[in-house]
Amino acid sequence: MEELFRAHEETPLDSVVAEQTAREGPGGADTLNRLAGRLEAVYHALPLAMVVLSLEGCIELWNPAAERIFGWQPEEVADWPLSVLLAGDFEGLRRLLAAALAGEATTGVALSWWSRGGARVDTIVSVAPLQEAPGHISGILVLMADVTAQQRLEARRVAAYRIAVALSRAGSIHDLCYHIHAELSTVLDAGNIYLAYYDPDQDLLIFPYFRDEHYPFSHVQSQHTVIAKKPGRGVTEYVMRTGRSQLLDGPAVRALAARGEIDLSECGPLPRVWLGVPLKTGGRVIGLIAVQSYTRGDAYTPDDLECLELISGQIAAVIERKRVEDALRQECRKAEEAYHREHRIATRFQSVLLPPFHAQIAGYEVAHAYHPALVEADVGGDFFNVFRIDEHRLGLVIGDVGGKGLEAAVVAARVQQSIVALAVNERRSPATVLDAIRRVISAVEEADLFVSVFFAILERATGRLCFACAGHELPLLWRASVRRAFFLPADGPALCGILAPPHVTQETTLEPGDLLLLYTDGLPDARPARGTPPLGVNALPALLAAFQEQSVAALTEAMCQEAIRFSAGQLRDDVAVLAIRRHPAEGGDGPRALPPR
Repeated sequence: MEELFRAHEETPLDSVVAEQTAREGPGGADTLNRLAGRLEAVYHALPLAMVVLSLEGCIELWNPAAERIFGWQPEEVADWPLSVLLAGDFEGLRRLLAAALAGEATTGVALSWWSRGGARVDTIVSVAPLQEAPGHISGILVLMADVTAQQRLEARRVAAYRIAVALSRAGSIHDLCYHIHAELSTVLDAGNIYLAYYDPDQDLLIFPYFRDEHYPFSHVQSQHTVIAKKPGRGVTEYVMRTGRSQLLDGPAVRALAARGEIDLSECGPLPRVWLGVPLKTGGRVIGLIAVQSYTRGDAYTPDDLECLELISGQIAAVIERKRVEDALRQECRKAEEAYHREHRIATRFQSVLLPPFHAQIAGYEVAHAYHPALVEADVGGDFFNVFRIDEHRLGLVIGDVGGKGLEAAVVAARVQQSIVALAVNERRSPATVLDAIRRVISAVEEADLFVSVFFAILERATGRLCFACAGHELPLLWRASVRRAFFLPADGPALCGILAPPHVTQETTLEPGDLLLLYTDGLPDARPARGTPPLGVNALPALLAAFQEQSVAALTEAMCQEAIRFSAGQLRDDVAVLAIRRHPAEGGDGPRALPPR
């Protein structure tokens, strides 16, 4: 080690020492010898790599710090060009040496080199010319401070920050893992990496992200090709079971197998080194992140383990949140698919309940309008009908079943069919029809079932209208003689599975020109947004008066459109409107064709 140092002992400094000794005697020589001794001590103790180069850029002096930092011994690098060790910036080194040969010193330049073991060494370099006399340069001094550890720490901090940003922005778990992989690759060997988490609902170990040189297909894995397996006795499960990070080489893995901790048959190709860190959140292990190398046994260090542990908590929290979100999305998707199936069935079922209106009714004009709520809303239980009881009488019914979906549509069908059967076959009054239906509901339905109904029987020749109400919206009667609308005094308990007083049949008469308007609660309950005041029943008489000059078909549609307008186009409940107008006089307008459904 001292050979290179001794090679520089015959320098002009020795001549100076000799002259000083001759001039000052033994005392001066002692001073210079002490100075030379201190310089040699500095040479050995200096923490910076100190290298002296020839004018051609070849290594002449290589101190112990250089040996420690780069791993090369002095005799191994003697007469080597310094550029042989450079990791890449040859032009930068050339400029430094050119400046030194021109007599200029340069400090604080970042350059990277290769160590004897093939590791990258980051340094801050200072270069100065060695001048034996003014204007006479005999060599170049290079001082290098090893900042590899600091650079690595800073790179890890940057990677941790970028991973934190990625964690806050990533959509799917696969996208999240992709960003983690990209950032980790900047600070450690992440060519072979995987992330796993345990799904307790399926008892599966899920691998949402997997890159491995032994499995080429892993590089085309997407969020739609997630790998999963039953938990076993592999190294992954060992770390998750113990909750401890592991940095394992081949012998360490085999030692775990010898102790019965793992089963080598479940480990696949053994890497030279494997580094795994558990993902923990809320005091429990939910998964693992691991990297491995098949070629280098020294690919990972305890510093790399610490790096993974630094970010594992953040990853675990976000993975758990994403996993729960994905599970909720899947459940919502299943529920939505089930809902749409039921919605289609209920819609078809409900369409059967709407009156066909294919026939004409002499002396009367009848029409209806029906607008369902939002597409996203459930099918409601609204129903209405106009049916022939006999050659002299018509039945008019409108109702609403509490609840939504197929169940409500089925109940609506049963109630409507029962009303028609009781009115046509048993010739009952409106009140006794409703009482009979309530008894049926009490016997076969749930106690919390709620059905509102208005049922009327109209004598076509006279306009006599007998009606009963079971908790339904009050009908509106337009009196042509006074040109005003009145609410019929219809009242009575809704049909439900509890005892209630009997219903009462009341009477009125539809005079020529009069109009009866029936509707469900979706009309007065229309509102712009939740929590805002509704349209309200008090607004209906004025609306009915405003639309009186229109045909019955146009009038019913106009009433529905007013509800849609008031609710800003977003109906939150179905709106059904049924209207019947007696012609102004016998033979006046004549019978009109009823609009199609």
